[in-house]
Amino acid sequence: QEQQRQQQIIDFLVNKLDLKIANLENEYEQRRNEKLLKSYLKILSENHMEEGCCFSNDEVVTTMLDQLEECFSYLEKRFNFSRSKDKKELGKLVKRFPSLLVRTTHSQQTMESTLDWLQEVFDLNPSQLKKLVQRQPSVLSMDIADDLEPKSQWIQSRLFGMKVTTTKH
Repeated sequence: QEQQRQQQIIDFLVNKLDLKIANLENEYEQRRNEKLLKSYLKILSENHMEEGCCFSNDEVVTTMLDQLEECFSYLEKRFNFSRSKDKKELGKLVKRFPSLLVRTTHSQQTMESTLDWLQEVFDLNPSQLKKLVQRQPSVLSMDIADDLEPKSQWIQSRLFGMKVTTTKH
């Protein structure tokens, strides 16, 4: 039972992130993808540890799958990851910032606010915002007041190579 539940999560991640783990000619890539999946499962299980052994509980696995689906749906819509080539880009994003897998409703709202703030303050179009997040995915977990506002000039000059004047946002 527990293995079947764990397999549900693996199948979901393999599909969403376009990770191939079977029938690969390149053994190194296969081992690397298997290792990634194990690390993702570890992150997910640690996030749900307070609910007991997560893969032995149907409700926890269902909640986990629902949260993953919500997270991926949001990222796919927000950054227009719709084509199959985009799955690889989404996979790269998750590889660089695996804590995306454990986004809660609250943290997703925070992420949404952060993305809206970045887009407004730096006057980014959706493509530029996507590029920024792909280059620096940790911005998704940053707090606006504590992390971004105080460093907005540095961020603008560093990430966008622009000279900025002191302005209040």
